[in-house]
Amino acid sequence: MIPGVLILVAAAVLAWLSVVDRVSPLAVQVVEWESAVHFPLWILLAVIGAALLANGLRPRPKPVAGRRQTETRERQRRVQAEAEGPPAEGPPAEGWRSALDARARALSVEPQGRIKVDETVGVPYTLVLRNATPQQARTRFAAFAGLLSSMPTPPAARVRVESSPDIGGPIHKALAAELERFFPTDAFQVLSRSDGADVRFTRADPRWSEGA
Repeated sequence: MIPGVLILVAAAVLAWLSVVDRVSPLAVQVVEWESAVHFPLWILLAVIGAALLANGLRPRPKPVAGRRQTETRERQRRVQAEAEGPPAEGPPAEGWRSALDARARALSVEPQGRIKVDETVGVPYTLVLRNATPQQARTRFAAFAGLLSSMPTPPAARVRVESSPDIGGPIHKALAAELERFFPTDAFQVLSRSDGADVRFTRADPRWSEGA
């Protein structure tokens, strides 16, 4: 952008010399140059400067992959900032896990869903659906994914469907689509089950293995 501004300034000086002044020694020299090339030099510089300035002001698009990762990180930071979480370092504070469990149980997924805590060993939270329509299921998958992203990443999570014969497609694919809104695609794996889906996180927070 700066080169374009400097060239425009130079074009303005030449325009003054060749159009307004025309009598000073420098102006006479400029007029002679323009007579030799049969073209006003200041117009040429003005065009070049304007082009450089416009190119410098044009926004540069980010690479698609980089933009997705940036959006994912920003979304995670926003969710984590809104949620009350445990301390970032050191041993878990007393009641830390209890606070997370209370937040999970309070998640707005009823009446078609509810959160089960430690229903399965190694799986802190399970979303249980019952009589959910496809739209209701997607809404609760999104809420569940947001909950998981708002806490130190657990080792696993689960969705179990009790009596919803059709939620509009494979459960593991619908759940993965919502998780991708909050986590990088390489941060988790979703496995299909006969009654739902399991989530395995590749970078679980070590505090979960410390008995938090």
